[in-house]
Amino acid sequence: MDIRLIKLCLALLVFDILANWVVVAETEKIIAKKQMGGQVLAEMASFDPSLPQESFGDLLSKKLIAQANVQPTPSPTPIPRTKTLKVALLGDSMIQTMGEATYLTNILEQKLECINESYPSTSLRIKTGSCISYHVTVLNFGVGSTNLEQGLNRLPQVLNANPDVIVVESFAYNNSSMSTSRFRELLEEMINKIKNKHIKVVLLATIAPNGRLYAVGVNGWSKEERWLASHNTMRFLQETINFAIEKGIPLANAYSASLAPDGEGNTIYIDKETYLHPSKLGHQLVGQKIAEAITGVVK
Repeated sequence: MDIRLIKLCLALLVFDILANWVVVAETEKIIAKKQMGGQVLAEMASFDPSLPQESFGDLLSKKLIAQANVQPTPSPTPIPRTKTLKVALLGDSMIQTMGEATYLTNILEQKLECINESYPSTSLRIKTGSCISYHVTVLNFGVGSTNLEQGLNRLPQVLNANPDVIVVESFAYNNSSMSTSRFRELLEEMINKIKNKHIKVVLLATIAPNGRLYAVGVNGWSKEERWLASHNTMRFLQETINFAIEKGIPLANAYSASLAPDGEGNTIYIDKETYLHPSKLGHQLVGQKIAEAITGVVK
């Protein structure tokens, strides 16, 4: 057989095989398209334009609303444990005119509400676990026109009341005839007797007097006499502060806080009838300073 004829026959056979393969492949594609088209037509046939359709925005809104409606797990509330705190105030008329000291009682209870029992020195209020809240009672042992020595004589009466804390006011407005050394001796004796009873103690330097108006509503002093009496009072107030710092005794310092820029007592803290005792703002300042000092002692 002619070799050229054999080659031609083989070429025709290969061409026929390839042609058949192409036909089969194209047929499969056509079938697949028809099947897909049928699915699309079925979905289109089931579409009802009269029914509301959800947009992407609708779906997103539903998701956000669902997230917002998830209720957070509530934190356990603190379990307060109430204790009593009895505070005794010892002083002259600067204490006596505080009366029942309602402002001091209220502010102390606020400052001592739910103190962290494990870490009482911290200023943070706890959100879980146990804590201590205090019911505060304030006893006023102030007697007008008495000095520090007379106050020391009344100390047994104060101790018999079994207070947790005693606030000793400086008696600075009535110590005019007393020397500084004697003042310090009496103050140290007072502090030691209180500490020997295992009672906490706070020293109070009350509001500053004003030398130009000192006791105008009480005494008919001259300007010079008022100035001298005022600055003698300031001397004992400052000595109380110095003593507290030297001995490491907690101090309620209303004196420094009540000074005006000119070095005299700010008149907003002084009663306008006597120009001697604290005004309402003055008593609030004194109460604030006492509360701050006692809070530090109790914690």
